[in-house]
Amino acid sequence: MDELSVVFEDRSRRTSCDLLIPLDITAHQLVLALKESFQINSPKMYLRCEQPDALLCGHELLSQFRLQPGCVIYHQD
Repeated sequence: MDELSVVFEDRSRRTSCDLLIPLDITAHQLVLALKESFQINSPKMYLRCEQPDALLCGHELLSQFRLQPGCVIYHQD
């Protein structure tokens, strides 16, 4: 299983942490996991990525987004 080290920022709460995420899950699965893990109560949560700039959503595998090691994935209400 391929994994990638990223920085997750919850810009609404001004917090961040390093995560190791599997690339064989969908963007939707990542959203659900982050909502549960960080107790985010947004009814519609969107994730954005910096470097490369992308909106992570839907049922595409994370490997298809061509994320780079150390990229920032963030959520903001």
